[in-house]
Amino acid sequence: MFLALSEKDGGGFASFIKDLYDAIKDKLQLVFTAVGGAIGTAVGAAIGGTVGGPIGIVVGAAVGFILGALVEWIVGLIQDDTFAPQVAIAEFGSINATFNGSANSPIQTLNYIDHGGHYQLRYSWQIAS
Repeated sequence: MFLALSEKDGGGFASFIKDLYDAIKDKLQLVFTAVGGAIGTAVGAAIGGTVGGPIGIVVGAAVGFILGALVEWIVGLIQDDTFAPQVAIAEFGSINATFNGSANSPIQTLNYIDHGGHYQLRYSWQIAS
């Protein structure tokens, strides 16, 4: 999980989101294209024929377009102070892994200290099927 936190008082979150999106949009588009291809293959297998490839391309492009439009909309709404982004990772050794026998992880905390404030974000992971 990559988390960017911002104070709502006028700063630079909008430009941060735009810069972040610009930095990763090509990689995201590769993911969307792959997911679209998988959807297209499944649709093609279900109905027969060779329509899966074109459907996959359309799905991948549509998701990429929607994400781009969403980022532009967020950028237009926000002018806030940003904190350094933090990353939280949950690693699993196998497909049947749990958090010590539970589907829920213990509560974890990320601390954000900047702009005259100290914020704690508490989160947990949940394995859902």
